[in-house]
Amino acid sequence: MDELRKRMLLDLLGDDLTLSPDQEEALARFLLFEKSDETRSTYLLTGSAGTGKTFLIGVFSRYLR
Repeated sequence: MDELRKRMLLDLLGDDLTLSPDQEEALARFLLFEKSDETRSTYLLTGSAGTGKTFLIGVFSRYLR
């Protein structure tokens, strides 16, 4: 994840929230997906209950705004 995007995401998260390594990986993959030039693609976020999928979707939404 490049430094500018990482700083933007950290600003969205705030100082009191930290991500697990798996959540950091999901964010990195989302950013790669977001900057992809493919016109027809889908990002599928999967995981067990309680792994932070809903939280990450909120972060993605704030980032895209």
